[in-house]
Amino acid sequence: MGFVPPHPSLSLIEEAAHRQAHEKAQMAQAQIDAAAMQVSAGQGASVQNGDTPVVQADIPAELEHQIVMSIVERVIAMIRSRRGLKAIESFEQVQFLASYVKWSRATGRAAAGAR
Repeated sequence: MGFVPPHPSLSLIEEAAHRQAHEKAQMAQAQIDAAAMQVSAGQGASVQNGDTPVVQADIPAELEHQIVMSIVERVIAMIRSRRGLKAIESFEQVQFLASYVKWSRATGRAAAGAR
């Protein structure tokens, strides 16, 4: 009988899968960071009179939710146009961005982010 090469060990396959998952997670984090930076810079914010983002304190919760989700959708569209259609694809990522936009609007950071 001739020489039989050893089969690749399962640990090498598992390590490759782990590395691939880790790289995908890093890409996802970079996409979320880019989207958060866009929100902080005021990109995707509702604009009135040229360059002042609209932030109103006493608006109905449903309207606030619609505004927040509109901003999130615009930021996601911007990131996908720059990084690819698979950018920001999980529910958790969208949920984080919505929370970040709400926080940003509540503290007024969307208006001052680029300064």
